[in-house]
Amino acid sequence: MTAAKTNERPGTRASVRGYQMSATKARVVLNNIRGEDIQTAREILAGTTREAADVIAKVLNSAIANARDPVRMARAMKLAVEAGRAAFLAGRMPRRMGADPSSPLTGLIR
Repeated sequence: MTAAKTNERPGTRASVRGYQMSATKARVVLNNIRGEDIQTAREILAGTTREAADVIAKVLNSAIANARDPVRMARAMKLAVEAGRAAFLAGRMPRRMGADPSSPLTGLIR
């Protein structure tokens, strides 16, 4: 069992172990349920023929079932899917060719 990270609350994490799936294949399925309520997302996942849909449905269902407040967890999963899409659309930061100093040399009082 892994310990909770310092920036996350206990009981708000759902993961799958022992299953290998590319992020691209998962993203295709997640794009189908993005912005939908939980019941609609479950119906979409049930009707999707991709193998990733089964795994995502299991993670979604277990995260909601094991939460202390299932309704709030369902809303959180919806927001997480939307946030992931927004981050993907925002794109990566450009790679820096040189380093900037972490503390400025001008304006120092000696």
